[in-house]
Amino acid sequence: MISDSDLLELIKQNDRKAWRELYGRYKNPIGNFMRNWSCKGPDFDDVYQETMIRFDAQCQNINLEATLKTIIISIAKRVWFETLRNRKKNGILADSEQRVFAQLSTEEQIKPDSEEPFFNPEEEVFDLSGKVVEAMLKIRSGDCADIFHARYWYKIRVDEVAEQFGINYNSMRTKIYECKQSLKRLLQKAGVKFPTSKNSKDDE
Repeated sequence: MISDSDLLELIKQNDRKAWRELYGRYKNPIGNFMRNWSCKGPDFDDVYQETMIRFDAQCQNINLEATLKTIIISIAKRVWFETLRNRKKNGILADSEQRVFAQLSTEEQIKPDSEEPFFNPEEEVFDLSGKVVEAMLKIRSGDCADIFHARYWYKIRVDEVAEQFGINYNSMRTKIYECKQSLKRLLQKAGVKFPTSKNSKDDE
């Protein structure tokens, strides 16, 4: 089996086979770990996808001071915490999730009162506020606006959003991806700079 260091170097070169190896190698182990934090089923699918997107954005700056599994777990826990935090803000945090949220809030690396940025801090994006608003206004009507509102404002699970729109789970995941790409293109036209990275969805 290819080592973590070799795998990371291939990933930094956007090697598609290496990305598939990373995605497949760690999905079950990370899933088993995240179940201890009540993150499972469709919730975990969402968390793992977002974790891979963030890993993709950060990978060029990653040095292996820990194993890839440890790094991915750290990102996944942060994503899950942010999900629970938003559910709490909107009054939809389940009773079974209260304990997990409290535990994650006490962890040293997690700041429960910090503001969550629209993009990851690792992404070299500047002067976003006005450009994000401008881009969002351009998609303020139609399915994308409604999907973003349900998925990212209220943190409704993908399967539940799919049910609301009357389509299946996989079709909704594809729709969300397409909407994100539309928003990204609008932001790029507005002058927002994104880091060059391979889109991880191809390897799901």
